[in-house]
Amino acid sequence: MLGYEPERVVVGRPTLLSRENPTVALTRVQSGVGVLRITARVSRTIGDLRLAAFCALTTPDTSADPTAVDVTLLDHNRGMTVAPTGSRRPVVQALDQGFLVDLRQVTRVRRLVVLAFSPTASALAWSGALRVETIGGARVDVPLEHEQGAGSLVALSVVDVAGELVLRAERDLVPGALREAGAAYGFDTLTWVDKWTPLT
Repeated sequence: MLGYEPERVVVGRPTLLSRENPTVALTRVQSGVGVLRITARVSRTIGDLRLAAFCALTTPDTSADPTAVDVTLLDHNRGMTVAPTGSRRPVVQALDQGFLVDLRQVTRVRRLVVLAFSPTASALAWSGALRVETIGGARVDVPLEHEQGAGSLVALSVVDVAGELVLRAERDLVPGALREAGAAYGFDTLTWVDKWTPLT
């Protein structure tokens, strides 16, 4: 059980994460059946917006080291499309402007952080939303709203808390590239080829 009681997702009634209510929890069933689909719903007028995600997964063999975590950056635009890297049965998969989380493997998900950015480092007119959907019809909308600016907009974090996924709207524009956003959110074990691309 969760140590606190965030709002729960109700099937058939979309949940909007706001500044006043930034957090919502999926039930154990919603967190463990089918797939979790995360997609961007944005206008073309926003600019050259792309999505990336930092993913922290437990390793398959936790008997060797139960604290071991595999950290991956997913960026469809750069061909980094599965976590763990090279997996034939990915836990998280990057699509064009979205992600799929295999909830049959949800116990491996420690943390997923989704961010929006411009690959040309342009200042974007932030607007639109991320849409999070379960196979059972639950839906959560996460605004991509911020004052116009350059950097990586950390939009959504997903954390497994005692078998239930907790979603939080972050709304944090981190100056710089993906490397800086990763460091700001605790993904500091990656080695980087350049400020946009980690060594795989």
